[in-house]
Parts: sequence; C-alpha cells; structure tokens
Amino acid sequence: MTQPMIQLSTLVHATQSDSLLDIFLKVNNVSYLNNKAKARVEAKALAGLARQLLRLPNFSIAKQGGYILNFAITFKIREEFDVLRFSKDTVLNIELKSQFPRKSSIIEQLRRHKVILDTLGKQTIICSFVRQENKLYLLKNDHLIQISFRQLSNLIAEDYLLENELATIQVPDKKDVNQRYLSKIINRRKRLRFTIKK
Repeated sequence: MTQPMIQLSTLVHATQSDSLLDIFLKVNNVSYLNNKAKARVEAKALAGLARQLLRLPNFSIAKQGGYILNFAITFKIREEFDVLRFSKDTVLNIELKSQFPRKSSIIEQLRRHKVILDTLGKQTIICSFVRQENKLYLLKNDHLIQISFRQLSNLIAEDYLLENELATIQVPDKKDVNQRYLSKIINRRKRLRFTIKK
C-alpha cells in the first residue's frame, strides 16, 4: 500500500474543524481507523509544530511537503513512526508527545528508530515534539538535547522523495536492535576508559 504524503500547511487548515480533520486523516493516515482518538491527538500535535515552522522565513514550500503519518513496521518487530520524511540524503523522524514522558522511555524509543532508519545509509534526524511544552528534542549522540524550531527547519532538506523508503527495507528484529545499542554503549565506554587512563 502506498503511503499518503501530506503538506504541513494543509494539515494546519484541516485541524480548524473536527469533521475536516476526520476526513483529512481518513485519506492521509493509514492507521486512522484503528485508533481515531490517537490519530487526532497526534495530528493536532503535528499541527502545533507545523504552525511554529510555518512562521519561519527559512521554512520554504519545499520543506512543507513529503510527510508520512503513522507508519508501522510489523516484520519481526513492531515499531511505529509518528512522522517520517525522506529526502535524497536524509531521513527525518518526529515522534509526537502530548506531554513529556519518562526521559529514558523516549530516548529508548528514539534510539530504536535510529537503528532502523540507519539501515537506509542516510543522515538520520530523530526528534520528539512535546505539545504541552511546545518544545523540540533532538537525539544526538544517544542524548536528548532541546533545539529550536529554527534549528529543526535548518535540518529539514529542501527535497523529498515520493516514496516511503522504510517500507522496502528488511528490518532487524528487536533483539538485534537492542544488542546493537548495547554493543555501541559498551564500545563507547571502553574508549572512554582508555582515554581516561592515558
């Protein structure tokens, strides 16, 4: 099944009316019928983020398009990506939260997404938008750092692909994903110990 792609400005307009939003989500969100309430909450959160981005002078029309809502991988593991956007050199994943969850749980989720998206061989931009706080957090070096809307806009590529590249990859199983992160952390700690002993 082809994943519909949305324009952020269209989403913002659709959130002005519940009935319009329902129609928009039926057309553009393949998981809408499975969980309407969740889809509405996430759409409103994304619209809140979009409003912030659309105010920026450097957020061009090209950057407004190509967003895929609620794509789930169900091969050996189940991971759901709230928002994806693929370009020639980058892949953007934005996870939408109504309020800030436990920090460890959000970092764990973003790390899993990074491992999966890294299989595409592109620069991955993994972040979370917390609607209640109206704040953005970027996963950088396995840590969450707060970034501005302008910084996110600068990270978003001017181009986007008309396909969901994630739909065509073979996803590692969850055990492998967790093992790869554990190996990364152990190797990083070994390097740190080595440099400290010098």
